[in-house]
Amino acid sequence: MILNVDGSSIGNPGISGYGGIIGNADGTWVHGFVGNFGVTNILHAELMAIYKGLHLAWELNITDSWCYSNSVMTLKLITETVDEWHHYAAIINNIKDILNRNWQ
Repeated sequence: MILNVDGSSIGNPGISGYGGIIGNADGTWVHGFVGNFGVTNILHAELMAIYKGLHLAWELNITDSWCYSNSVMTLKLITETVDEWHHYAAIINNIKDILNRNWQ
């Protein structure tokens, strides 16, 4: 399965949201999701898109999946060590916890 996620913000900070789709290998839509926050920044929206997408995939028992995001900064934050005082440390660690589950 392929998980594509994206966050969006009208202004930075501004009215923000996220969304994503899960599709199979031939591109057929399997599931989608969206959400909004009110006012936040683009980094928060991108991180929430990844978190919500991975959480949904796990809940749907989709354990063989690739996750795609266009945000280099969020990918860097979830693949490197993050200071515990980072503003988004909690969500980054939640993403890392999901990634450390028994995916195929």
